[in-house]
Amino acid sequence: MVCNQDLAKNTTFCVPSGHNISQLNIPANTTAVASTEQYFKGAVLKENADLTEGIGLPDPALLGCLLLCWVLVFLTLRKGVASSGKVAYFTAIFPNSTLFS
Repeated sequence: MVCNQDLAKNTTFCVPSGHNISQLNIPANTTAVASTEQYFKGAVLKENADLTEGIGLPDPALLGCLLLCWVLVFLTLRKGVASSGKVAYFTAIFPNSTLFS
């Protein structure tokens, strides 16, 4: 993965995937961050540098996925644990079916 300049912070230095940190010239008073960590914290979590600005609002896409997952869990378990075996059987085989390959 490559470093994204839009997600860069002033006190961090992004290290691209496959590069050795000892071979790079990292400026003083900076923290080395992997490109994957930079993407996860900056693009996925959208976290702030510090908590003085607050934690912010949740990402609507992530909130929607979380809500969908909990609805599926509820629908799976509403008839009891006995029906969850059938759902587990379906969800284990369905992704491997030749329908989507």
